[in-house]
Amino acid sequence: MPQVEDILECLKDENLMGKGGAGIVYRGSMANGIDVAIKRLIGRNHGFDAEIHTLGKIRHMHIVRLLGYVSNRENKLLIYEYMSHGSLGEILHGSKGAYLQWETRVCIHIKEYAYTLKVDEKSDMYSFGVVLLELIAGKKPVGEFSDGVDIVRWVRETISEHTEPSDEVAVLAVLDTRVKGYPLASVVNVFKVAMICVDDESTARPTMREVVHMLTHPPEIASATAMPAHSLI
Repeated sequence: MPQVEDILECLKDENLMGKGGAGIVYRGSMANGIDVAIKRLIGRNHGFDAEIHTLGKIRHMHIVRLLGYVSNRENKLLIYEYMSHGSLGEILHGSKGAYLQWETRVCIHIKEYAYTLKVDEKSDMYSFGVVLLELIAGKKPVGEFSDGVDIVRWVRETISEHTEPSDEVAVLAVLDTRVKGYPLASVVNVFKVAMICVDDESTARPTMREVVHMLTHPPEIASATAMPAHSLI
């Protein structure tokens, strides 16, 4: 585990990786040569203990690994493993996007985006759902559709063109055509999670803890949350 002094030394503007509704993320290089991502929580940090409890005990390919934390009067910091694959936009929409098959997309991008999420922040869950749709469809959140249409609306409108589509039909209607040889059940599961996260009613959106469970226990979720076609749109 990195020393607290080393971690605090990394909280500089030149190390800034990004900002989310829950905090600011910095990249850090520790004295032992290990690179980490340091999430500094801002505002009222009711989710701090929950995030430690939820992510600290998980070891799964789809969930970023929590290495440790710092908690004092001045700071509440979460220290994650650093993912060096670049941003979602840089990879998915660049020249390398065609080479990103399903397992790689899920592994890279769900881990990466987890840096900026707060476990119990429902407003951030909408953004997480948008990212999931982005990696499923291979399209940017905005700018690829007609005026006033974002990726959430495009997905809903595309699905609505089919009469009472099954989960599989709905997914295939929006899935990035560059993705080959994918496990359909996995794509359907992530798609369901995405659509729940972008529900117009914030109270209907899951917490990050629930998302973790859905992503790590797909067989249970498939039977427990089988949704009629209209609930996907």
